Amino acid sequence: MAVISQGRPLALCQFLGSPVLDHALKALAEDRVTHVTVVVAEQFCTIERHLSENHHWGLSIELVDGVLESLREAGTSYDSRYAGGQVYRLEALPQAPLVPLFESPAAWHRAHTELASLLLPQALGMREINPGVWVSLRAVVSPQANLKAPCWIGSDSQIGAHAIVGPNAIVESGSFVDTDARIIDSTIAESTYVGSLTEVRDSVAVGASLLNWRNGSCVDLADRFLLAPMSKRSSSLGNRFAKATSSWWARRSKAIQRFINFPFRPSSHSAARRAG
Repeated sequence: MAVISQGRPLALCQFLGSPVLDHALKALAEDRVTHVTVVVAEQFCTIERHLSENHHWGLSIELVDGVLESLREAGTSYDSRYAGGQVYRLEALPQAPLVPLFESPAAWHRAHTELASLLLPQALGMREINPGVWVSLRAVVSPQANLKAPCWIGSDSQIGAHAIVGPNAIVESGSFVDTDARIIDSTIAESTYVGSLTEVRDSVAVGASLLNWRNGSCVDLADRFLLAPMSKRSSSLGNRFAKATSSWWARRSKAIQRFINFPFRPSSHSAARRAG
């Protein structure tokens, strides 16, 4: 899971648009929990900073700097320490305790596809444009793109013309899938560029790393035209795609305007003739 976490705590890995920890805390808040103790085994300051900047659940949160230990050992020790309270281990979300998240890359990808139908109907800024096809209101999708259910397109992501996304495809926030690319049974991590004509199948793509979740093989690609972190790609990518999309909408708007105006012209002309 080191490739997926990229040095971050696993609890802060993006999962369907939000860090795993945020999904868990949101579920507890919706279950009318008022106080939560978060036991942090590593990168305490990172978790503390995240919660201080993104705390929107109305919870009283206490952070405890725990000793680094396995998830199961942590569950045993903290069950006895906080007798009378419910203990959750973030190997799964409270909403779906039987769906493992970090067991393997395959489990990580499957959790995305299995939990999308549970989490997305409640997510702000998401819309189901076709059955099983969820797209953020802040995403830019080319009208020529082919989105196959089930699939999910995160906020501030862009999908190019003739790209195929799905089935069982996740494009996390801030990613760019270029023209004629294919994303099949795969998860594209946040802020990842997938190049034109590139096919990602049965994999998790994180920046320039491609992890096959079926066999566990991993490769780091040096060619930034195939796969790369968005930070390594020119900002002209966004400008190029935005211009192409706005041009298409401009043509459509003019056509719609002509269609709307057309019926009124004969009517105005006839009125002028009758008045004359």
